[in-house]
Amino acid sequence: MPDPTHSATRNRLLTDARVLADQLVDDASAAGEAVHTIVRATLTRPPIPAPELSRILEPLEQFLAELDQALRQLGGSLTHGADLFDLVDDHPDADPATVARLAADRLDDAATHAYRGSLQLGDARNTIAGQTYPAPAPVDRVEVTR
Repeated sequence: MPDPTHSATRNRLLTDARVLADQLVDDASAAGEAVHTIVRATLTRPPIPAPELSRILEPLEQFLAELDQALRQLGGSLTHGADLFDLVDDHPDADPATVARLAADRLDDAATHAYRGSLQLGDARNTIAGQTYPAPAPVDRVEVTR
């Protein structure tokens, strides 16, 4: 006979996983919307000079660095959950644990690309870091006598 505490624990974990997934879907959607806003805003706008662009690239660099970590953690969570939740696959010949490991490998590849992207954004910021606006010309002061 199956252990009822194991089943209760698994059900509690599944409930927690679903709540967390709902929250993470909202968070990932918000991140996607933020990037989409940048895409829309830069489609037909004037050019952005280096000092302003550097300010924009900095949080994007951090975003990609954290996306690297998030994707790796999601891949690990996927492989750990494959055995725990007794999943089945639509394809009768597929082993859910093997499919989860394959998907985790793909997530790891995507994480590597995000990491490399964060490094490239850092390099881009460093490349333009020396560009500034020229100092304004000094203003001659004229004394006015009354």
